[in-house]
Amino acid sequence: MKWKKTTDADVSLLAGMNRQLREDEAPLAEPLQIDFEQRMRGWLTGDYSAVLFELDGQPVAYALWRDNEGRGIYLRQFFVVPERRRQGLGRTAMELLVAEVLPPGTDVTLEVLEQNPPGLAFWRALGFGAYARTLLRPSHAAPVIRPIGPDDDWAMVTELLHRAYAPLAARGLKFHASYQDETVTRRRAGEGECFVVLLDGRLVGTVTALPGGRESKSSWYRRADTASMGQLAVDPVHQGRGIGRALMGRAEQRAVENGAQWIAIDTSEHASELIATYRRRGYEVVESVRWDVTNYQSVVLAKRL
Repeated sequence: MKWKKTTDADVSLLAGMNRQLREDEAPLAEPLQIDFEQRMRGWLTGDYSAVLFELDGQPVAYALWRDNEGRGIYLRQFFVVPERRRQGLGRTAMELLVAEVLPPGTDVTLEVLEQNPPGLAFWRALGFGAYARTLLRPSHAAPVIRPIGPDDDWAMVTELLHRAYAPLAARGLKFHASYQDETVTRRRAGEGECFVVLLDGRLVGTVTALPGGRESKSSWYRRADTASMGQLAVDPVHQGRGIGRALMGRAEQRAVENGAQWIAIDTSEHASELIATYRRRGYEVVESVRWDVTNYQSVVLAKRL
């Protein structure tokens, strides 16, 4: 891996990475009307410095920091592109930053969101420890992800699935979630861990995190080292707010915590917009399968954790 100091020509690339970082860190937040390129340029012409890390000539990470009032540096942003995560590149980039970019003996301070356990684990593994805690009292209700509970209504979960998959059904794609009944919803959720998203007490999203080694037509779902997710749905009224990303993130988090090396998901080969979404998260098509409960060929997509 090599590093280079950024120039004005790198601002657009850094801005795009910053946008992805923001989506990763706050997937349930309201979309911000930010000109990421203008903001990045302002930082770099002001008090901030940045470096890009490259592997085989391709940018894979960046770091952005400023002086921390004489107490080392404040690392505002550190980002590895999704498709190159879980490969040791974050650790390598951080080691290069400390050993070759920063003056010897520089203390590094940074912040990590409480709802980002993988991030906390990453920084702790690099020797970082708790220093202070920032508390936030939001001015508006925020979506909450939690495991489904005994008082939750499976009929409402089923209705949510029907609403979320109705546009695909209208295109002639018979997703199981678009027509299954409450009994099937409960059975499928019982094969793993079901999570729901509530906004102002109203159910707006769900996903089921599934273990590896399940009986399945998919050879990837049968693998003991590969977790998966199913019944992923967001109420159409609340789509575009990052709730789907947050649900996928929760399923990926549980897969890591359960020791999986891969995670997989499937969809119709005709659902190009969903395939593109999964690919942006680092998933790649690994096989094709035909389920008995659908009227289309499905593709299974997987990514290494």
